[in-house]
Amino acid sequence: MATEKSIGEQLWAIAIWALVAIFVLNFTAMVATVVINSFGTRWFNAWLPAGFTARWYESAWNEFQLHDVLIVTFEVVGAVVLLSGLLGVPAAYALARRNFPGKQAVVLLFLLPLLIPPITFGIPLATVLYQAHLGGNMSGVILANLVPSVPFVVLVMIPFIEQIDPRIEAAARVFGAGTGRLFLHVIVPLLSPGILAALLLVLVRTIAMFELTFFTAGPGREPAMLKSPDRPPSGRTE
Repeated sequence: MATEKSIGEQLWAIAIWALVAIFVLNFTAMVATVVINSFGTRWFNAWLPAGFTARWYESAWNEFQLHDVLIVTFEVVGAVVLLSGLLGVPAAYALARRNFPGKQAVVLLFLLPLLIPPITFGIPLATVLYQAHLGGNMSGVILANLVPSVPFVVLVMIPFIEQIDPRIEAAARVFGAGTGRLFLHVIVPLLSPGILAALLLVLVRTIAMFELTFFTAGPGREPAMLKSPDRPPSGRTE
């Protein structure tokens, strides 16, 4: 029976690895086809295109201002990730370690931006930012993306913080560590895997959440104009 069971387990493992290999092979083939086709001039009834060129990328780079788009994207994403970590981790620590009246209401408030579709609160949020003269510039785009990003960091970090034994913090305080040193030299190193995971998820989420950026920046605003809010969007005059 043990031999038959081991043979069955081996066959099952072989089948699983075969399915994984087929999936990886199909995925690699699809990606390779797209990449090769993006450099091809003509591709009919052959394994490879008739010729290769990079002019498609050059045209897209020049026509769509991809240089400015990438710079603005990196600036917005970097600011959102940094501010989400600076605001979200201390807030998560407070919610995980402290009990206070209305705590459940605060947690529910953090959940709302994650439960509601971005298009639902994006339009009212953009209206408020434009009324506060923050719409159409870099600050407004960053603030709009912080609305779902900070609660996301808070909810991801709370389980990580709850896993830390409070006696470690008590021991650090016995040896004279203040709140700042305790947080920087004890809590943050222990939470570094969770912080890294949360910030990576925020990075991906910020890049994918196009609606908030679109509503806040405006459809006719060029990427370079986000740095100079005094300039009107293209095709529009004051």
